[in-house]
Amino acid sequence: MDQVQCSRCKKWVPEGLYCPSCGYRLASGDRNVVRLGTIAGRHPLPVDEYLITRPVIPGQFAYDTVFHAAKDWVKRNGPVGVLIELYYTGLTEALMGALDGFAAAGVERERVILMRFEESFGQYLPLRRHDR
Repeated sequence: MDQVQCSRCKKWVPEGLYCPSCGYRLASGDRNVVRLGTIAGRHPLPVDEYLITRPVIPGQFAYDTVFHAAKDWVKRNGPVGVLIELYYTGLTEALMGALDGFAAAGVERERVILMRFEESFGQYLPLRRHDR
C-alpha cells in the first residue's frame, strides 16, 4: 500500500481517507464519500444532505424517525458502496437511530464514519470506533 504524508501531523501513513495518527482527512473532494447530517436545523453541519429536515421530539420519537430515515436513505440510494460520513449533534437518540437504521439496511459498520466537532481543533474529526 502506498504511503502519503499527513499535512497535519507530518507522519507517513498508509494511503486512505483519514490519517490513523491524528484523524485528519487525507482525501478531499472524494466522490466515494457522502456527507450526511442527522437532523437539519439543530446546528449548521458541513453536509451534502440531512436524514431529517423537520424538527423532532427528543426521545423515542427521534430514535424511530431517524432509524426509518436512515433505512429509507439506503433504499433510495441503492447498495451503499461509498463511505458515509455521519455528522451528528448532541441528540444521542438520533445518532443511535441512524446507526441502527444503516445496520438494518445492510450497511457495513466500517462504512459509517462518525464525525464530531472537536473544539480544540475547531473542525470535525472522525470518532474512532472499536469492535471490542
